Amino acid sequence: MAEELLKSCAKAVLGWGQKVLDSDATAAAAALYQELSAGKQTAEAVACTYQALIKNKARDWHLLRLYAASNLPGSLVTPLRTRGRKPAPTPSVATQFLDPVGKVKVPTRESFVGRRQLQNCLRILSQSTNEVGVLIHGMGGLGKSSLAARLCDRLPNFERVVWVGRIDEANLVSRLAEKLDDKEQRKSLQNYDEELRFRLRRVFQQLHEEAKPFLLVLDDFEVNLETSPPTPLRGGEGSQVPPFPAREGGLGRLQSEAAEVLTALVWAIRDNFTSHRVIITCRYDFEFTQLQYFYKQPLDALQGADLQKKFNRLTAFSAKSQVDEALKSQAQKLADGNPRLLEWLDKILQNTTVDQAAILNRLAADPVELREQVLAEALVEQMDTTMREMLSRGLVFELPVPRSALAAVCDTIANLELEHYISRAVALGLLEVSHDEALRVPRILPVQIRSDGEALYKQAAEVLYRLWWEEAKTAIEEQQLEIHRLALLGKEEKKAAEIASSLANHYSLQSRYREAMQLCKSTLEITEDYRVLKYIGYSESLVGEVDKALKHYERALNLCPPGWQLSPILKNWHQLSVYFELS
Repeated sequence: MAEELLKSCAKAVLGWGQKVLDSDATAAAAALYQELSAGKQTAEAVACTYQALIKNKARDWHLLRLYAASNLPGSLVTPLRTRGRKPAPTPSVATQFLDPVGKVKVPTRESFVGRRQLQNCLRILSQSTNEVGVLIHGMGGLGKSSLAARLCDRLPNFERVVWVGRIDEANLVSRLAEKLDDKEQRKSLQNYDEELRFRLRRVFQQLHEEAKPFLLVLDDFEVNLETSPPTPLRGGEGSQVPPFPAREGGLGRLQSEAAEVLTALVWAIRDNFTSHRVIITCRYDFEFTQLQYFYKQPLDALQGADLQKKFNRLTAFSAKSQVDEALKSQAQKLADGNPRLLEWLDKILQNTTVDQAAILNRLAADPVELREQVLAEALVEQMDTTMREMLSRGLVFELPVPRSALAAVCDTIANLELEHYISRAVALGLLEVSHDEALRVPRILPVQIRSDGEALYKQAAEVLYRLWWEEAKTAIEEQQLEIHRLALLGKEEKKAAEIASSLANHYSLQSRYREAMQLCKSTLEITEDYRVLKYIGYSESLVGEVDKALKHYERALNLCPPGWQLSPILKNWHQLSVYFELS
């Protein structure tokens, strides 16, 4: 790996020759960064690291290795009190992201979660020559402003300007002028006798030549969208489409003044190919021709490892929390992976002066208060019948699924109309979009699964079984569990048994016997499959439930087809019989 990194223009690579103790790795990192931050040469810093490890009697000190290309880097920073040393950039601009009452609304750098989206946007902002910025959009509370703040922290070479809310020419010019040191540049920018785009182009070009590019963040940009009365879907046919925000082709439109300002910004940046960049955070995607020069980054609810990281950083949800597990589980389900809701519920669970169970039960029965945290009420009230139908059917899936899977369970809606509604729902934040373009309906929406649930679950199990299990053949554990859940609810016996036997085998190899037993037990409630009986018997035998294991092994032998892997079952059964008789 070191060789490949050096071939890819890295100047030096530091790594370990083999696996080492965590304590040695931590001590090495602490010593190395301390020496580098003091302004020492790279080689000298590594030598001091060796000395520190030897002094601490680190077992694996000699495995730390430095690989270099033609020229070894010298000092990475300028030592303190050096004449002409530039001041360090502001550590974070998080304090500039304020809510309507003036409070900081984004988490600290240390508590941020969402590495994949961060890397996608960083690549666009720092490397792309085709885009002038990124549009971060999604439901309230998913972390749009937090991601924008973290991007600012990771791009310290830019002059970062944060603007929250409604934008107009006068205020934008005033804010940019505050960041200019040159009097002539300020005067030029504030010359209202000339069109805004020409003033911006001239100043942007001068700053580009001086290597002082702007990173302009337009936060909470949805206030710049038009709103309008409800409009029919197509020439008066059918029910009305949600009017919030105003739409053209299903997307909201910018107010005229905001459109003029943003058009001038994009034109000024692109006309001279300058390095200035723009970040927009908005609850909705919207209609604007200049967005062709923006990378669109939709946000979805936290899942998997990211969700676990968020739990670990919240007092009430962490592993050391004293909160009752049942309350934590109920709160996690209510939040549905939304960071803002998790933080809000974390405060409730920490408050021992209130009846936490009663509050959670009330929210579960009537989640209006939860929805107020993340959804515009006008948007909720005006979802039409077809939109509700699509979203209620999509609720059958708990994981993000391919667009074709959502379309399969929405077969009651015409294809062209469905595509329109999917695009509309994504633009309005009513459908979450994952990094792989998978879609998911947030549980916070005021819709419920249809009454013909079993048929819908069966349909959903069939489509995911085909897409993830048969065609892709790379279904991860989380996806297999989703297929299995749907198969159980849809009474798809063969699919449930096949997935359960595969997962139970996987769990057994990882010594996760209790999980294997629970999985098999739930499957046996709808079908008595010999493979499932075999794996539950095997797991039971290893946790000491020998009598149950014997019964399940015997039943598996009675049900299995002739010649099907009899030897291992018979062997285990015989050993258990002997053990059971002796005990």
